[in-house]
Amino acid sequence: MAAPEHLLGVLQAVPEAARRVLLVGHNPGMEDFANRLAGPDSKEDALERMRQKFPTAAIARFSLGGPWHALEFGAARLQDFLKPKDF
Repeated sequence: MAAPEHLLGVLQAVPEAARRVLLVGHNPGMEDFANRLAGPDSKEDALERMRQKFPTAAIARFSLGGPWHALEFGAARLQDFLKPKDF
């Protein structure tokens, strides 16, 4: 239930050597965070599915265009959104 700003700060503090990060949390915090993180280059179909419903155990996969410390809301590309029934 962490605020989106807190989750953003956690990612901004990730060491630059880390190429991938798995952030696990609860709603509504994760849903709010994912929606704010998704930028204009996000894949439309993934963005649409994420905005329709963000159920328990869903996975939002993002890519970044720069270093962790420079991450801002609206600056990540949503690559995929998977719901448990998709597995």
